[in-house]
Amino acid sequence: MAKPKISIVTPSFNQGKFLERSILSVIDQGYSELEYIVIDGGSLDESVVVLRKYEKYLAYWVSESDRGQSHALNKGLAMATGDIVSWLGADDWYEPGCFENIAKAYAQGTTDILVGDCVVHYANTSKEVLLSPDCPTFSSLLRYWRPQFCPPQPSIFFPRSELDKVGLLDETLHYGMDLDLWLRLSLSSRFRHVSSVLSHYLIHEDSKSGSGFNKFRTEWRMITRKYLSTTSSMTRAGYYFDFYLDRLKRKFRSKK
Repeated sequence: MAKPKISIVTPSFNQGKFLERSILSVIDQGYSELEYIVIDGGSLDESVVVLRKYEKYLAYWVSESDRGQSHALNKGLAMATGDIVSWLGADDWYEPGCFENIAKAYAQGTTDILVGDCVVHYANTSKEVLLSPDCPTFSSLLRYWRPQFCPPQPSIFFPRSELDKVGLLDETLHYGMDLDLWLRLSLSSRFRHVSSVLSHYLIHEDSKSGSGFNKFRTEWRMITRKYLSTTSSMTRAGYYFDFYLDRLKRKFRSKK
């Protein structure tokens, strides 16, 4: 069986100090059927120098102003032609052998959304956390208050055919656009766990997650309530029971 083509999109804006590591983690995979696209938002740092250094390995790159990360990703995803598609933040990187693992898993189910493990790194510390997620479902993705409810984005790979069914990212979202996409995908596809580390996720002061998750939670709440409104009354009742039970548990623990 021929290797599946893998398309990777990297959105970037003023992330030049991390970008080279991200790019090298893609091209050093040595994966023959690779399409790599970088969409830079008109960075004023060293990003363009880095992109020119590696442009012979890139299927496409551009550095121009855009309407934010979701728009940049959509620009790249719209032109991706791979059998399998994913995106990698300019400050994140892939584990060696990631693409080979994904290709093998894809051969076992070409419509499955593949979810691997991820190591979270905290800048300027030695702290590392391994995320080994349960396979997401529509129900679990709705419960945004639970730990690791949303799988690690850099370790998610999806068939282009499934993306075509549900459409691109919602460009009105700036923090929860991946959750919105996973929810749409979960309604028509199944997620399947790949039991190996696929990526590394960096939390630093200039990253969205580096300033905490309050802005994420605002969008997560809005997104999950939107999808919840389309479900049965029994599903909604179960959701709100879990939500308020969790709040009571947190309140009880805080009083100890």
